[in-house]
Amino acid sequence: MSFQETIDELEYSHIQEPSIAEYEQQITPTESPIIQTLKDIPMPSKALSFVRPEAAFTALPGAADAESSPFARLGSVVANARLTLRLFGLLPIYVRVRKLIRDGESMDPVLYIISFVQCSLCAAFQLLENIAFLTEKGVLMKCGLGWLFNGAGGRVANIYRVAHRAWFLSIICDFARLMREAQIFFAKNHLEKGKITREEAEKAVQWYYDWIRPLAWLPIGWHLSGWMGDKAPGFNLGVQGAAGVLADLRRTAMLWPCSTAKAGSLCHFVNSLIQIRNAIWLICGSAVQKVKSSFLNGRLFDVTFTRIFQCQRKACGDQDAYFDTKSWVDKDEALKSTLAFDIDGNGISGRYYKLLASMSVPIKQTLFLEWHDDRLIPWLHYVPVSQSMEELPELVFYLTSNPSGKEVARQIARQGRQWHTRAFREVDMGLYVYRLLLEMARLQDPQRKANYGLAAAAPTEECASTKTAPAKSGNSPAPKTFGLVALRSGSPIHFTHFSASENGFLLGLPADKQNSTCSGKSDGSAVFRLSEGELYLYNTGKKQQRAYTDRSGMGQGVLQYSTVTKNPLPEAFETKGWKIDKSGNLNFADASGFTACPNGPDGSWAVWVATGNSRPGYSEKECLGFNARVSEIEHATSCFYSEYSG
Repeated sequence: MSFQETIDELEYSHIQEPSIAEYEQQITPTESPIIQTLKDIPMPSKALSFVRPEAAFTALPGAADAESSPFARLGSVVANARLTLRLFGLLPIYVRVRKLIRDGESMDPVLYIISFVQCSLCAAFQLLENIAFLTEKGVLMKCGLGWLFNGAGGRVANIYRVAHRAWFLSIICDFARLMREAQIFFAKNHLEKGKITREEAEKAVQWYYDWIRPLAWLPIGWHLSGWMGDKAPGFNLGVQGAAGVLADLRRTAMLWPCSTAKAGSLCHFVNSLIQIRNAIWLICGSAVQKVKSSFLNGRLFDVTFTRIFQCQRKACGDQDAYFDTKSWVDKDEALKSTLAFDIDGNGISGRYYKLLASMSVPIKQTLFLEWHDDRLIPWLHYVPVSQSMEELPELVFYLTSNPSGKEVARQIARQGRQWHTRAFREVDMGLYVYRLLLEMARLQDPQRKANYGLAAAAPTEECASTKTAPAKSGNSPAPKTFGLVALRSGSPIHFTHFSASENGFLLGLPADKQNSTCSGKSDGSAVFRLSEGELYLYNTGKKQQRAYTDRSGMGQGVLQYSTVTKNPLPEAFETKGWKIDKSGNLNFADASGFTACPNGPDGSWAVWVATGNSRPGYSEKECLGFNARVSEIEHATSCFYSEYSG
């Protein structure tokens, strides 16, 4: 039970009704009119004309009053029953205080102080009300507690007075809490420039409704806390009831759609696991409301932590205490349930096929791609669940509590078992492994066609005419013009084209950022040609641009280009030694491939000649090694590529 729910329970019927014996001593049914005039009301404020001067008018006639109506008698019974039940109200307050102490470090300091003070006041109110109630019923000695409350003879009214003052102060704390929450919300909204999440927006709406409750109880609390009479304070039951209705207006509005829902419409409670504490979604037709809850439906869910590990010792201990871990169940225990949830651990699930073979319905959540993904069909062989698991509670309710959902679950369990029987035999697994080995042998065959499947790398129509250099023994002859494609499986640079910009070579540079001057339409990738072991950028003009590398300790394999001039390059700069190997990959001298580092402009990767340095240029981010595959271009576009002018 949340703290606010605890307060709500305390607010419903906190007015103590005097005993029937006291009532009979104070007044007879015809002694006074129903509503007193203002001048006859001895109370701090005379603004409320419905306030009764003594508890006698608040008390409902008991069984001894023959003239009382059945409704009055029933009201008296209910009032006493609710007070009796609230004798155990200290238990949820104790739980709330413990949780408050445990979570205090993560709370706003001001909110923590307000909540702690409010908890203390509610505990004092409940304790004193219990004492007064038990004293009045003869359980405790009346005179024995009088000195604690400055009341002559230990009058029970004094105990109630102090209790009501504590309750009134807790209402004031509600206002302080709401104002602090508003301050935090608007400050966050200002800092994040209006970027508020959906959950925070829902909390903001709920915040306005939360004002209704303390406003409804404020006048009653004010009156009761200021009562100075010798008997228990009285209050008109009609006004008190109206305040209770107003305080609970939000909950009534949420429940009302269900009372008017048409037959066959969806109207039920479902647990939600979105937040740390559970919530219940009330769905009635088109009306959807959320109600906080502190329980998980044990009829539908059997979920618990069994082990906390892979963390530091203190962190593991704290988590183990918080989540209340339980012992392991038998490995086949889940097969007794209609639904069996399967989730990845550090790797793929090892029991998925066992669940398919059972008559339970596998509910599958996974991040990994597996060989069976194109064989097992969602909602035919298993039920998929998203990474957020937002739909899981509704899914479980549908498959276990809805007639059509139960039939769907039976069909899925049957189809999954059938697939396992027909397609997961030992011979089926052997055939799959055999085909896998055949594919691996084809990929590793150095004599296979080098352009097999490389057409998928072409990002534009201009590249559709490209051809990859054939694989031959020794060095391959260079095509007249060609592009370079990076090969590094399972990486973001795989199948990206070389680009040239500002004297450097890049991977993944947007086409509009290359800033080259071309004779025709360009797709943004660089075009090369080889001449006597030197690598040039393709250009039919007089100015030729040549690639060079510096593999010294200073250069670390930097790969750049510049316009060819009569002036010689620095001694460490190498231009000759470019060749295409038998696999169609471009290399420089004895270097094996290239290195790409994710520190280029616009999210691109800077290209270096591989020198054995895993982070050339002292890159702060992890670099990747790759091969540069030559891709022939028959109809190349001549371009002059941008150079650094600084």
